[in-house]
Amino acid sequence: MRASLGAGQQNLADVAEFTAWLIATDQRRTGLADRLSAQFRGEVELAFRAWEATSPLTNPSAFTEKRTSHLRPTISLPQEASRSAC
Repeated sequence: MRASLGAGQQNLADVAEFTAWLIATDQRRTGLADRLSAQFRGEVELAFRAWEATSPLTNPSAFTEKRTSHLRPTISLPQEASRSAC
């Protein structure tokens, strides 16, 4: 239960950080957006960079299932791995 709670909290933190980046980007506050993305934790940064390489803000087809399905396995939470090992 504790591992599940920790994974959920980490997931919420990741989403909050990405949302802050998205808002800063939308407001054209590039300095802030750069600082925020530099703080993404390892797994999120890898997925973010792969997603960003598809030019999602200017390329409508970047959001299709076929184009983004490879990103999902990139992110994993350490707490989830330890929970599944139990």
